[in-house]
This record gives sequence, C-alpha cells and structure tokens, in this order.
Amino acid sequence: VGLRVLVKQAPEWKAAIEQTVYRVRQRSTPIVLAEVRQSREGDLVCWTETDQQRDALRFLLSTGNVLLWRSAPGMGE
Repeated sequence: VGLRVLVKQAPEWKAAIEQTVYRVRQRSTPIVLAEVRQSREGDLVCWTETDQQRDALRFLLSTGNVLLWRSAPGMGE
C-alpha cells in the first residue's frame, strides 16, 4: 500500500544510549560503561488531505508492521 502524506517538518532524530558512570576514589577521570546506541527516534507530524487517506494512514500505523518511509530531499532521511 502506498500512501502520500504531507509533512510539517523533518524530525529531530535522537539515538538513545544507556550509560553508567562510576567515579572511583583516587582516580581523576570516571569510568563509563555504555551499551550499544539504539536506533534513531523522532516525532513526525504529518497530515492527510482526505478522510480516505486518514483511514489508510491509521490502518498502516495500527498493524505494527515495519513501514518503508521515503522522504523528499531536505526532509531528513
């Protein structure tokens, strides 16, 4: 299913990483343990032009399946 939506602006991507910092006595620098950086996440604000498109978008998002997202140049990735 292909669906074209209007996007207000490109998301501000963030890639979370879990870290723990240990400050050891008699040591000038802390020890940092870090996990693998997670996939990037961001909020995407979009809208549709018709009720049919809105229903199709709701259906695509409700399935929980992976979506292929293609964007125009200058709108992120």
